[in-house]
Amino acid sequence: EMAAVRAVVSPRMQLMIDLLYLTGQRIGDVLALRRGAILPEGLAFKQEKTGARLALAWTPALRQCIDDALALHGDLPRVTIFFGRGSKPADYRTVRDQWEAGCVLAGVVDAHLHDIRAKSLTDAKRQGHDAQALGGHASAAMTARYIRLRDTPLVHGPSGLSKTV
Repeated sequence: EMAAVRAVVSPRMQLMIDLLYLTGQRIGDVLALRRGAILPEGLAFKQEKTGARLALAWTPALRQCIDDALALHGDLPRVTIFFGRGSKPADYRTVRDQWEAGCVLAGVVDAHLHDIRAKSLTDAKRQGHDAQALGGHASAAMTARYIRLRDTPLVHGPSGLSKTV
């Protein structure tokens, strides 16, 4: 669903989707991401909701996403990575509306912008990363709430019929 929506939205919205997924952060925290948060070792976040601080290490995909986002606006001097009118951070409602319009164009139903965070945390867990730390959650139970409906365990049954049956 995310890929289908991403394929029909603007390049700016594509980068927002990518950054939401690659960072696993809340929408407001990504929209408020300041250029000063770009550090040599990665991206620094202070989550608005919890106050949790984390530095997300660079991956090639994350570095490319940030470089592309910065290049999108050329040399315009802005404080935040994504901005709206008057150099203010991009507006959540506008971004949500663009996501919803993309869903309509892609024929995707019942997908929400905040689902990207859950997908990111779920995929991070599947890849062996610390989803709780990525999400900035104080408890594993909170992280589990994000992951519970998206993480399907792989189980194994018996390897064959027993001769005693």
